[in-house]
Amino acid sequence: MPADIFLSYASHDADFVTALSQQLTERGLSVWFDPDNDTLDLAHMAQVKQQIQACRVFILIESPAAVESAKTRGEAGTAVDNFAKPAILLKWQPAPTVPRPMQTLLNRLTLRVDFAGELSADNIERLLALLQRYIQPASSSSPPAPTTGRRLGALSSKAKATPTNSATLVFGAKILSNLVTPLDLAAEEVDFISGEIKWLFSTLDTLLKISGGQAEPNQSISEPIPPEAQRDSTATNQIRPTLLNNPDDFEDVVGEIRSQLTRLTSFLRELEHYSEQERLDGEAGKRDESLQANLKDARLKIAKLLQELAKQADAATGILITSPAELVEILEGRINPISLGVAIITNIVTPLELGAEDEAFVAGELTWLFSAASHHQHLFKATQRKLQEADLALKKNGLTGSQRETQLTERLAEIRQAELERSSPLTGDIPPDAERDAAASNRLVTLLDDDDLGFYLKLPLGSGLEAESSVRPLLTQLSIRLEALQHLTQRQAVMGEAGKRNVQLQNDIRAEIRAIVETMQRLARLMETAYQIYVTIPDQLAEQLDT
Repeated sequence: MPADIFLSYASHDADFVTALSQQLTERGLSVWFDPDNDTLDLAHMAQVKQQIQACRVFILIESPAAVESAKTRGEAGTAVDNFAKPAILLKWQPAPTVPRPMQTLLNRLTLRVDFAGELSADNIERLLALLQRYIQPASSSSPPAPTTGRRLGALSSKAKATPTNSATLVFGAKILSNLVTPLDLAAEEVDFISGEIKWLFSTLDTLLKISGGQAEPNQSISEPIPPEAQRDSTATNQIRPTLLNNPDDFEDVVGEIRSQLTRLTSFLRELEHYSEQERLDGEAGKRDESLQANLKDARLKIAKLLQELAKQADAATGILITSPAELVEILEGRINPISLGVAIITNIVTPLELGAEDEAFVAGELTWLFSAASHHQHLFKATQRKLQEADLALKKNGLTGSQRETQLTERLAEIRQAELERSSPLTGDIPPDAERDAAASNRLVTLLDDDDLGFYLKLPLGSGLEAESSVRPLLTQLSIRLEALQHLTQRQAVMGEAGKRNVQLQNDIRAEIRAIVETMQRLARLMETAYQIYVTIPDQLAEQLDT
């Protein structure tokens, strides 16, 4: 019978492992550890690998002997890389030095408990608290199996292999806090992504409950259908009857979801580890290129896995959410206006050494400007999605290109107006010194390029790309110029006082700053058209550069 827990250890620590195993067994958990820890024949190693694959939680016992052991390193690598097991690092005795390959592996084990050389009741309780995230205590009761009627997968061992139900919903909360929040998106984009992610994991939770006999097949998904999701005309926010009526297909879908959720658990642990490292390192962590690359890679893996889960949910419901694709776009290089604004404040405004009041004024106007650009881009993309969906429906009905163009031109105004009406105002107040129309209310008044059908249909639905509005090229120019400025200021920092006296370098820095300010002036004019609010700080910065 598979054990709940696999203990990986060095032979030097056998007495501690035996005592720990006894303590856990007395608390209703099944434990396996290799009694022949020094045996290296292939048949024995295959048995060890099978036990790792079958366990529910892997625990690595850290000690000076364990960190030097190729066997413990191999077992931990198998658990994490081959089988994506929840893995706990139990720090038994500190190791004065850790070989680099083992340290790299230990860094990935973000679930940790420090026994500090003592097998005490308190330490056992802290370990049990970690284990209970993945293993239900033996005393817990399961819902009774139905006595009549059929439940899809109610007796299937697959239904018990992965934490489900409320644990599934926790994934959504972790993704929002660890992946979405750090991206500094506009409030509207956060709301859009949040609503879709909640629906996605509610759908997965419903599928798992039906599979485990904890919900009726016709149960509705608890979260409403996201307003911007692509949906079949027959979608009802329930699992498709055609899927429910084919138990083999249903269990195939559920099995794939379980596998993907196991991978997601591993990816989230990796992201949480890097996020904690960034928090501990403070500003140095934010400047650490290697750490930031690891964070981006971890987030991108999660976003791509969300795309796969969204496809599973679409197959089960006829409803496809698009926010995972947008997250992939963002992480693969889509420009984030909010982050761009922050970087400009840091690299251009702060070095001016303005007084506190003036700096707050400048930062306030630029924050509004880039929030407005982000809000506009979100509404532009929402309109684009709706229009492309309409185009796809017309294609399915056999309409020719000219026929579709005629109908879509009429639909464009309707869709655009609907998006404007349901959009929220910008978060934060209108800058007090901004020039504004009497009727301006911090709401988007018009979408730029809104009469040009080509802007919305330039690229096919589901291509993962986006057409450009007139705002996008300006944001791209700002991003390129800002990167060039940062490169120049880094050179100046390396050169020290000589850099400040280098005439060519200083001229290059001023030229990049001027180009950035001039581009911000153009962006401010576009946002004036879109919101009837004009921030003047780009003009004032341009005047200061002329003096």
